[in-house]
Amino acid sequence: MEPETISFDENIHSSGQQTHDPQKNVWAAVLIQAIDDLNVKSIPQESEKSQNDKEYLKNQANAYFKSKRMSMGSFVWICELFDIDPDVARKAILNGNGKHEVGLL
Repeated sequence: MEPETISFDENIHSSGQQTHDPQKNVWAAVLIQAIDDLNVKSIPQESEKSQNDKEYLKNQANAYFKSKRMSMGSFVWICELFDIDPDVARKAILNGNGKHEVGLL
């Protein structure tokens, strides 16, 4: 059985166009950045400091997605803003199946 994937495009842009709501564009960018931080890859030629920075980003992004907080800017809050089930999105993102490249923005 294939793991469930989630495409934010369907929930955020029903017409396939960028939303005209600047506030939503900002929060979509926050979510994209968190996904990118979670999926950052280490590159062997990079310095030890860069590797440590990447681990820090991954750990912070992981904590962000696992948080149940509902305050402005939280993962749950952003999901609710876009009418996305946060539990389904969380599971897809943490399993590597959150496909943001189809487009929040």
